[in-house]
Amino acid sequence: MSFKKTIRRANIVWLGMGLLMSNFVRATNCLVLGDSIAVGIKQGLPECVSQAKVGLSTRQIIKVAPNQKYQIAIISTGSNDGENVSLLDLRILRSNVQATRIVWVIPSHKLRASSFVKFIAREFGDYTIEINPVLSKDNIHPTYSGYKRLSLSLVNFFNL
Repeated sequence: MSFKKTIRRANIVWLGMGLLMSNFVRATNCLVLGDSIAVGIKQGLPECVSQAKVGLSTRQIIKVAPNQKYQIAIISTGSNDGENVSLLDLRILRSNVQATRIVWVIPSHKLRASSFVKFIAREFGDYTIEINPVLSKDNIHPTYSGYKRLSLSLVNFFNL
């Protein structure tokens, strides 16, 4: 399976993969925020601060977002919102997160939240990372190796 179009910003697409584990994470000023997908991604980014918990909705993530500035914030939300996904909630979350660069993890294309998260990322000029190429059979969460690939993509692209 090819892992292309990993991280995007506007029309810039990074297509690379591969980094030795010894170079894994060098920065300490990053935040991983969100739901169970954020929990999985955080496992590959041990130097990052985490505010992630299984089952959190966007409204719950808003409440736990730290009031601190980071170089990079990785946000995974929307997978637990069901039909209650809200552009307003996503805007509030984005406005509350203080970071120089923000990466949104786009939920499964099978979820309504996918298009909403993409819209907010475009609105704010943020980066996105797709999980569709590495989804498990539940069509929501990445596979174990998928989490590793997502983390490595973030490390490579942002030089973490």
